[in-house]
Amino acid sequence: MKSTLAALALCLALSPSAGAENAASDRPALKGFDPVELVRGKEVPGSKENVVQRGAYRYAFASAENRKTFEQEPERYSIQFGGACTKMGPLSGSGHPDRFSVFEGKIYIFASDSCEAAFRGDPKRFADSADAPPAGGEAEAKAAEALLRKAVEAIGGATTTLGIDPADGRILSLAYRGRYWTPGIAQVEKVFSDFRKVGTLILPHAETASLDGKPLESLKIAVESIRVNEPLAPELFAKPAKAGP
Repeated sequence: MKSTLAALALCLALSPSAGAENAASDRPALKGFDPVELVRGKEVPGSKENVVQRGAYRYAFASAENRKTFEQEPERYSIQFGGACTKMGPLSGSGHPDRFSVFEGKIYIFASDSCEAAFRGDPKRFADSADAPPAGGEAEAKAAEALLRKAVEAIGGATTTLGIDPADGRILSLAYRGRYWTPGIAQVEKVFSDFRKVGTLILPHAETASLDGKPLESLKIAVESIRVNEPLAPELFAKPAKAGP
């Protein structure tokens, strides 16, 4: 089955491609401030001698020591949510890397001043937070574990296996035991291939699937192209004409 995918252009008009713009230039994100120092509560300018490119963003550091600290724990010090606007969410598009706020040791960015203001007014509503510790005592915990074991046994195991390319981290395959387009439980495997660059992303353009080792030709997919944030024709949103009397 061949198809052409067009991703909806849901990015906010105020900053439709802030992450891509930052990646395409040598200008560091976060107004050039050192992200490690920002997490520590200080606004310290980074230097052009100490920079790191991570994902769509280029970070500058005040010292080689801070750069090393970042490289050891990049998830802790880099922009959160993959660069999405923290208030609007990932489906609304990217935040701007110079419109940021730090809350509880994490850096969040926003698509507009109003988004940032809303976040600052009630950050706990939008920011990630740790899950609450489980309630109950040891007896309840053991009962929950027993129920979980029964559920796992009922479907013959609950392990999902990812095949990951060690060179670049892309996911090449996905295997699990469960339901997939057919009644009953089966061993499902999906294999992704034909990776191509789409903007700043590298995406698979082909997919095959199998159940219990048997290929499913009906679920074989070959994608001709993927276009991200491409303008959509206005007529797609036109109100349908009324039917006759």
